[in-house]
Order: sequence, then C-alpha cells, then structure tokens
Amino acid sequence: MGKKCLFVMFPGKASNTIETIPDHYIWRKKPNNYELLKKAFTETDVTYIDLYSYFQQIKKTAKYPLFPKYGTHWSVYAGGLGADTIIRYLQQQWHYNFNRYYIDTIELSNHPRFTDADMYELLNIVSEIPQPQLAYPHYVVDSTPGKVQTAKMLMIGDSYMFTLHQSGLLPAAAGENLGYIFYGKGVRDHNTNETGKKAAEIDLAAELKNTDVVLFVFTEINQ
Repeated sequence: MGKKCLFVMFPGKASNTIETIPDHYIWRKKPNNYELLKKAFTETDVTYIDLYSYFQQIKKTAKYPLFPKYGTHWSVYAGGLGADTIIRYLQQQWHYNFNRYYIDTIELSNHPRFTDADMYELLNIVSEIPQPQLAYPHYVVDSTPGKVQTAKMLMIGDSYMFTLHQSGLLPAAAGENLGYIFYGKGVRDHNTNETGKKAAEIDLAAELKNTDVVLFVFTEINQ
C-alpha cells in the first residue's frame, strides 16, 4: 500500500537508571535486545528513531525527572519529549502536517499523575510516602481547530506509548487523527479508550488505507 512506517525505540527505566540497581540484580549478557535490534535496523535500512540512546544522553542534564521514582514507565514529562521528537521527525523528514503547539505553563507537583504513580498505587501501605516533585507541561494548540489537516497515525506498541498521549502533546498535535493497537491485540481510540475490538477482528486493509503513517513503538524489554 506504500504506507510510511516508523519504528521508535523507547528508553526503559531499568536501562536508563541502571546505576540505581545493585550489581547482583543486573543482567549483563551481551548483546542485549536494544543492540541487536539497532544493528538489524541499520543493516536493513529500516527507518527508526532511537529515543533509547537519546535519553541516555540527556538524563544528567534534563531539567525534570525522566523516570518517576514510584512509576515503572517514563514520566509524563519525558513522554512529552518523546512525542515532540516523533512529531518533529514526521514534519521535517516526511513533511506531514500537524497542529502547531507550544508549552504555556509547566506545573510542578508532588502528586504524581497517570502512570507516574503506577507502582506506588500497588503498594499495600498504611501511610503515604513523600513524593518527589514531577513536572507537568501544559501544551496549547497554536492553530485554528479543524483548519490543519493533520496526518492520520496508527500507533502499535507497548504501554509506554500511552504516556505519549498522557503528556498532552500527541493529542494537541494530531487531534483525533490517532489510533492505537496495544501489544498488537487490543484496539484503542484516539483517546486510548478501549473499543472492545481485537486487532484480528478489524479490517486491517481498510484501516491502513485511511492511515498516513504506522508507528511501531516499544521499550527494549518488549522487543
């Protein structure tokens, strides 16, 4: 069908914060999933974005936490950085249209939101644990609603892709022209709500016909 496909390698919490893990828990077998997949992509000229190595480069200089202390996913703030990288790549390399957006405020909070507290919420504790401060940018659309014909994206991946949406940047840029398939099985709408459909039940050819670009997104532990 001639559709554009983009693979995006996300950073995992364990690999990005490996210095916080005791040595006897670290699996050091080489090559790892990330190294094998990057080598395969490079050798076969597959188009990809390497957010894994990018987040390794910025983790010491990032203004706000990239991974929440009590969350297993990247932070909502980091998800915004990832979404911005993806959108700008699609604009600059493939000339797709998206709504213009900008950050008008960044709220700092000790009350984690969305997946920033997904591990904390599983703890069976009597009293609350003090939470570190996290950043929550507010993205504003700088375009007339409906005036920009945004590219239609279908995103297939693991649970890290939902943080792209939670950041607010992805829906600001693409509006309702988004679709998600979770682990290649469950179909979600543009707001990541479950549709009750399985990937095997949809007319994939018709879905792709109405899609501009397909993104395969994943962390190294799910490759």
